[in-house]
This record gives sequence, C-alpha cells and structure tokens, in this order.
Amino acid sequence: MKVQTMFSNRRAFLQTSATVLASGTMARVGSIGGSDLPKQPLKGFAAGQSHRRKELWSLLGDLPWQHRSSPAKLVKTEEHDGYKLEHLVLDLNGQEPVPALLLIPDKRQTPAPGLLYIHWHAGMYELGKEQLLKGVAVQPAYAPVCAEKGLVTLAIDSWCFGERQHSADGHTGEEDAFKLMLWQGQVLFGMMMFDEFRAFDYLASRPEVDPERLGVFGMSMGSTKAWWLAAF
Repeated sequence: MKVQTMFSNRRAFLQTSATVLASGTMARVGSIGGSDLPKQPLKGFAAGQSHRRKELWSLLGDLPWQHRSSPAKLVKTEEHDGYKLEHLVLDLNGQEPVPALLLIPDKRQTPAPGLLYIHWHAGMYELGKEQLLKGVAVQPAYAPVCAEKGLVTLAIDSWCFGERQHSADGHTGEEDAFKLMLWQGQVLFGMMMFDEFRAFDYLASRPEVDPERLGVFGMSMGSTKAWWLAAF
C-alpha cells in the first residue's frame, strides 16, 4: 500500500525541511506528515539567510579579513594531454603562502565554467592538491575529466597538507597547527575555509573563467568544505 503524505516528492520534503531548520524550529520525532510541520514555506526564510551566514562565519574563529591579497605568482607551466597546468603560489591569508594548481583545458568555452577542486583528508598529508592529478585507489584522477568537460579547475593545498606539511609526521603537524591557532584565537578549520573562500574568489577573477558559472567539488573533507562554501 502506498502511504500518502503531505510531501509529493523528495524535493518537496527537502525544501520544507530546510525551511524548518532555518527558522530555528524542529518538528517532534514522528510528526512528519502531521500538524506540527508547516504546510507552507515559512515567511522570512530569505531574510534569515544573511543572519545564518554571519552565524556560520562566527563559528570559525578570528579570520584575516583585513588582509588584501597580492597578485598570484606563477612558478611554472606544464603542457599535458588536453590541458595546460599552471603551478601557482597564492596569497590568500597573509600568514602562509598557498601553493595551487590551475588546470586550463585546451578545448573550452570563452569564458569557461570554473571549478574549485578540494582535496580530502584521509590522513594523506603528503597528497594535498596533487589528488587532482594523481587520484587514489578509490577515486581516480579528475584532471582528465575536468579537461574533457572544459572546466578551468583550481586546487590548493590546505593547511598542513601537500607543500604546506611542515612536519614529517603530518598528524603531529596538524595537531601543532590546531593548538597554535587556538592560542591566537583562530580555528584551524576556519582558516582552511577562509583559504578556500579566497581561492574561490581568485578562480572567479581569472580571465579564462565565467564568474557566473562556478562550482565546487570534493570528497570527504573536500565535500564538507563544499557544503560550507555553498552556505556562504
């Protein structure tokens, strides 16, 4: 027997659920489909988005908003099958240079859509942004796919990963960075998100990229960051 509910499909359920969560109210367990859950979108949802964004940023500690980034430094350029690869150093936070890769497809629209590729954690501190090129056993390299799809793709090393791994033991280095930032009123994840946010701005500023067509992709830690960026 098909159970009839107030939700015609999954999208309707998700939209209504998001409205309820944003309003700061929660339906009681078992009340889905009952009178406790509003049947119409709550008023003021759009107006509350600005407040929620500020709340999210406030959870991330002191962030270097006052820093004005200097121009990116081009280290070298490589030619690959179907794309050009720029090795860059970005000035995103004013505290530590950020090594980055920019993949520019040979065949692309002008301007082209842009993608921010965010590497995962997985305790693989040495991998970082190179995951875009190398891939791993459970995730193939996405560079060929990005090139084929015509996506100008940016990937950076997160704090404590890749060229930003400052300790032979990556786990110890991450713990040290976490504690040091706490003493300074900062949050490691907050500084990670700040870098990704500024990297997104840099990607949008590139002449090859259409700033109206941008996306974010990642797995594990990368997907978590993608969700946060979407919320901002």
